[in-house]
Formats: sequence, structure tokens, C-alpha cells
Amino acid sequence: MATKRLHVCYAGTLAGATESEVLSMALGRSSNWLKKLFWTYSNDSVNFSTRTGYYLIKAVRILKDKGVTPDQLYFSLWGNISPINSDQILQEGVEAFFQVDGYLSKDESLKRLEKADVLFLPQEMSATKEHRSLFIPGKLYEYLNARKPILSLSEPSDCQDIIRESGLGIICSPNDPQDIADKILLLLNKTNPIESMNINEALIESYSFKNKAKRIAEIFNEVLEND
Repeated sequence: MATKRLHVCYAGTLAGATESEVLSMALGRSSNWLKKLFWTYSNDSVNFSTRTGYYLIKAVRILKDKGVTPDQLYFSLWGNISPINSDQILQEGVEAFFQVDGYLSKDESLKRLEKADVLFLPQEMSATKEHRSLFIPGKLYEYLNARKPILSLSEPSDCQDIIRESGLGIICSPNDPQDIADKILLLLNKTNPIESMNINEALIESYSFKNKAKRIAEIFNEVLEND
């Protein structure tokens, strides 16, 4: 196992989910997927989001039980982090592995992300098992631009496709703590995780802010020319 501590960072919204809510999410995917999808994105309470820290925290407990220490693995989470996550961190006895903060300035947030070894990206689960998630977080493009490994908790989706094709992705089943723990353990066993990745520079560059802005300008020009 590598001697350097693996520092994993996440900036954004992380909902809290109790054990019963997690079970409800797993069993209660509505067949009326449009109605469920509208509910998920129209409700202001983060507790209805499936982007939760529950499974990550469980995974860290598994790693702790395997002998992994805070000197080897450390998570920094900040932003709109539900207090339920902090409670669960304490309940699982893994508080030494986590630093949880509220909102930081843009500059401070970027500084932390630059120092990270791995970027954490939990994603929304689809409203039903039959449909792929439509959600692509805006920070995905920021993560791609950073060119760091992305620990992604995701189901098959457009977002997962982009992460996988970028060559930066470590894809985990979003609701399987053992799979998450196994993937983190693979990272811990590498001296420098990024060196073993086959980065798709062409794809990453195509999603850069500069090229996205250029494409938007081209679309506007096409509309004006055809008007």
C-alpha cells in the first residue's frame, strides 16, 4: 500500500439519508418515472436527493475494519452538506477520516480541489430502474479540467459515459459500500493513481469551458444566419 495519504475532495451538495430512507429509495422507484423525476428535482429539501454520503461513509467503515488508517485516507467535504452525514460519520466511528465544512469562497474551494489526489462525485440515481439518469452535474466539467482521478458513485448514465470515456473515472456502484471500499483500496495501493490512467485529452478538451463557449457562439451564429 502506498505510504502517501490519499486525499479525496468534494465540493457541492451532499444529502443526508437515514437507514429507512435509503431502503425506501432502493425499493420505491416509481413506475411513473416522469412524476418521480419531477418530484426529485422540484423539491427544495436535500433529504429527497439520492446524492447522499450514506454509502461512502459505510465504505470508509469497511476500510477502517480492514486496517486502513486516517494517515492513509482522508476526505474533505464542503458546501451544502447535510448534518445527517456528520451524525453518520460519528455513528460509524470514522470521524478521523473526514473533514466536513460549509460553503467556502470560490478561490478557497479551487485551492482545496487543486491539492486533492482524487475528486469525489456522487450522482443522482434514476427515478426508475428502467431509465438512465438525466442529471449531469455542472462540476463534472470542472473536474475534467482538473485532470484528476474521479471517484464516481453512479449508475449507467450520460454523465457516467463521459467520465468513463475521459479515462479519469473510477466507477462505483452508488449503493454498494463494499464496491466503493474495493475501488478506494485499489487507489490506496497505487503510489500515484493518475499515472496509471489512460487520459483522453481530446475528449477532455472538447468539454473545456473555452470550447463549450465557442460551440454556443457557433450555434447562435447558425441561428442568426438561418433567420
